[in-house]
Amino acid sequence: MVIEPGLSCIVREISPLCDYCSVGATDKCINTISGSLNSGIQTGYCHSTGGGWSENFIAHPSQIHDLPESISNEAALMIEPLACAMHGVLRAKPKADSEVAVIGAGTVGQMTLAALFTLAPEAKVSALARYSNQAELASSFGASILRSNDELRRTARRKSKGIMVANRVMGGFDTTFDCVGTNETLSHALEITRPGGTVILSGLPSPMRIDLTPLWHKQISIVGTYAYGSEIYEDKTIRTFELAIQRANSLGLERFVSTIYPLEDFEEAINHARNSGRRGATKIAFDPASKVSHTPRKAS
Repeated sequence: MVIEPGLSCIVREISPLCDYCSVGATDKCINTISGSLNSGIQTGYCHSTGGGWSENFIAHPSQIHDLPESISNEAALMIEPLACAMHGVLRAKPKADSEVAVIGAGTVGQMTLAALFTLAPEAKVSALARYSNQAELASSFGASILRSNDELRRTARRKSKGIMVANRVMGGFDTTFDCVGTNETLSHALEITRPGGTVILSGLPSPMRIDLTPLWHKQISIVGTYAYGSEIYEDKTIRTFELAIQRANSLGLERFVSTIYPLEDFEEAINHARNSGRRGATKIAFDPASKVSHTPRKAS
């Protein structure tokens, strides 16, 4: 099983539900400090449910999703980030012939590429991947691999036949996913997105100061995407987690779990995660029952 960690009105035992939770949009729940739980938006970030380093968590039945036996423990670790990425892709709704850029090829970026591969397979995707391991994984989803900001900028210009004004492409990609969330990456996303295009902010953003001239001049939309909820997909309503579970095996998610550590090796694990790109890693995880770190055996 996997846990959908969002602490919605249902989990907090709030009645009546807020306007968002009442229609399944639990990602937009407004009750983050009310109800039967302490403040917090997700399991692991709330005193009532157990912190991020706990050996055990408390979960509401509505948060628990059963998994088929065919999904490995390693693949199950990637269900939550895949659900986040699917929510972002379904918000963007890229058309069949649209040009899409993905900035960042860590966990968020790789799962965005996986979501595009399975939900928008006819979109033309370019990915900015700085490290060889990231590039190899990204290319498995059919993305064209670019290794620098300048290369991505030139690609945007070539695809749109746009002119350059300073560092800004006056054409550009239809949709750009910022899967990092820094001052540099969001500024770059605005530079390479076409007039009337959309920037999807998928990475957890840091405080930033950026030049919004491209937003104003090219009339770009910035769309935030957080967590998961209920989606309209193929004319049906489905929970994002259920959609991620349905597609997990076909995407080979276990490939993205690089090393699993025991809790007592937390310092080494954090250092590994902090330098994951340089060290050829994607997802670093913990197993409280384990006494030694190990690399999961990859499916053939």
